[in-house]
Amino acid sequence: MGIVMNDVLFIAAIGRDALFIRVANRSDKPFTLDCNLDSRGSHAYLELPRHYQTLRGAKSAAAKLFGGGLEWKAPEAAAGTIDRLADNESNAAGGVLSSACNDSIESPPVAPTNEVLNRACEDFEHYIKYILEPAKADLEEKVRKNEISLHQAFGANLILAHSVDYLQAVRAADGITESRRELVTTFDAMFSVPGAYLANRKMELVDGINNALKHIRINPARYKGLGDRYGQISFQSLIEDDGRILCHLDEYRFDYCRVVLLPALKALSSWDFEGPDDVVSFARGEFTVAESSWYPDIYDPDDPSTAIDQMIELCNPPCINCDQMHDDCLCEKYVFAGESGRFEPAYSPSAGEIDELMSHISPSYSRS
Repeated sequence: MGIVMNDVLFIAAIGRDALFIRVANRSDKPFTLDCNLDSRGSHAYLELPRHYQTLRGAKSAAAKLFGGGLEWKAPEAAAGTIDRLADNESNAAGGVLSSACNDSIESPPVAPTNEVLNRACEDFEHYIKYILEPAKADLEEKVRKNEISLHQAFGANLILAHSVDYLQAVRAADGITESRRELVTTFDAMFSVPGAYLANRKMELVDGINNALKHIRINPARYKGLGDRYGQISFQSLIEDDGRILCHLDEYRFDYCRVVLLPALKALSSWDFEGPDDVVSFARGEFTVAESSWYPDIYDPDDPSTAIDQMIELCNPPCINCDQMHDDCLCEKYVFAGESGRFEPAYSPSAGEIDELMSHISPSYSRS
C-alpha cells in the first residue's frame, strides 16, 4: 500500500480507501494525512497526501475533505511509534508529546533517510530513461510522419502523466510538502514547458485526459479549474484525424501531440543527471533552463561562408506552438479559448542580426 505501518498513528476507512494519519519526516508539520495506493484516481488519492501541525488539524481536514463520521482507530503497529515519540518528549528540544490522543501532539524532526531519497532518485531516473524517453522517441517519429494512432497517443499520455508520481516521490523524500494536484498545477512553469497557447497548462491537461481515460469522463465540479476552462473532458476528447490526434473541448480544437504531449515529454527528457544530487536539484526546480530561441546553434558565427544558410534559418523559424514550419503549420485551423489560432514564429531576427549576416553575404551592404 506504500505506507510504512510502523509510522501510522490512526486508520479510518472510506469505501475502498483507507485513510492514514502518520508521523511525517518534518518538524514544521509533523502529521501526514495519507491514503492507500490501491484506488488510484479516487478522490482520496487525488487530494492526498497533506501535512498538518497538529493531530486535530489532520482529523478536521479529513472530515472536511471526505465527510464527517470517520472512525479513527489506532493500529497495533502504531503503538510502538506512539511510545517512542512519548519517550522523546523530555529529550527533544521543543518537542511536545503527551499521548496519541492529545490533539496538540508534536513530533521531533525526522529527516528523510539517504536510502529513501536515493531509491526515489533511482526510480525516477529509471522511469525517464527506460520508459518515458523511448515513448517520446516513438511518438516524435510517428507525429513527424503524421502516422500517429489514438491508442499510441493515449499510451504516451499515460506514461507522461505517471511521471508526476515518480517526480513527487523524489520531492516527498526530499521533505517537500504538496499534493499531487499542486505539483501538476505548477509543473509547466517549474520545468519550462514551452508554447504560446496553453502556457503553463499542458501537464494539467495531460493529467485530466489520463483521468478521463480511467473514469470515462471527469466531473467538472471536482476538477473545477479544468472544468471552468475546458468543460467536460472525456476519453472521447481525443480523436484521430488523418494521422494527427486532435483534442476537442469547449472552445478548443488543436493538435494534441504537437501542442501538448511532445513539449511536456521533452521537458523531462535528455537530462544528463550525474547522480542523486542532480535528480534532487531537478525535482526542486533548481536546474537552470535557458530560454530557448529555437534558432539552431550549428554555425560558426565567425565563418562568413555560412552566412546565407544562417539567414535562411533565421528567417524561417518554426511555430512556437506546434514546432512546424510555416507551410506545414495548421494552427490557423485550430481554436484556442474560443479564438482562431495562427502561426506564431518561435523567434524573430533582430535588425542587428540581419545587418551582421548581410555584411557577410555582401561586402558592399551598408548597415542602417
